[in-house]
Amino acid sequence: MLREPLLHFLVCAALLLGFSDFFWPEQSDKVVRVSPAMLDQYARVQLQRSYADLSPAARQKLADDYFTEEVLYREAKALGLDDKDPAIRLRLADQMARFSEQLVEFSAPTEGEIEAYFKAHHDEFVQPAHVSFKHLYYGGADARQRAETARQQLQLDVNADPAADRFLYLGSYAERTAAILTSHFGAAFTSAVMSLSAPENSWLGPIQSEHGYHLVWIQKYSAAATPTLAEVAGPVVNAIMRERRDALRQKTINKLKGDYRLEMVDS
Repeated sequence: MLREPLLHFLVCAALLLGFSDFFWPEQSDKVVRVSPAMLDQYARVQLQRSYADLSPAARQKLADDYFTEEVLYREAKALGLDDKDPAIRLRLADQMARFSEQLVEFSAPTEGEIEAYFKAHHDEFVQPAHVSFKHLYYGGADARQRAETARQQLQLDVNADPAADRFLYLGSYAERTAAILTSHFGAAFTSAVMSLSAPENSWLGPIQSEHGYHLVWIQKYSAAATPTLAEVAGPVVNAIMRERRDALRQKTINKLKGDYRLEMVDS
């Protein structure tokens, strides 16, 4: 569970913003002053470690990294990039939105919470059907006719090597889901391939795609599988923690937005 996350955020924000002169003393444009307290906060953000735990060499590198970042930040501000560049504005906004996460310790979910989450989001953890196959591709006006001819050759000799065209994507696919195949071949081809019950050592088709016709050799097909909680416990925990972080971030944003007012102007 969260340990009063919003309160932690507001207190720390007050320390950083309301008492910034203490933690971040005003500096001249060409002098970068840094204290152990500042480096400790920087280390916790960048390395997830305290400054006191670092070796002398690591402390020196951290100070140099901070110095480099501060110089670039000041120069960027001097050029007005923080106001003019949408990418920088977006990054600063994202950093502010994630700031609260760095101040809060998230405890691991209990077994009961894990079981409840898995039950409520069971469909999200179903492993989709996937297929492995290779194919021969034929395009152009006579694509179907050439594919039929190639299939006849392969029926007479499975080891034959009939001529085929170069396909836009891959010549073979290993354990690919319907979503991937649809993006490469189109929905009709995908539906046909995913529903094939092919005998071993045989070519099927021609099967039409958005690009032309294909002869398909199914190597392996695996139906959709419903995992047990034990099999996906790790991903379930990650999903729970991600939801907690997202909820905290949104709560923080809503709190900050409450202090502002949106005003639309004509120009």
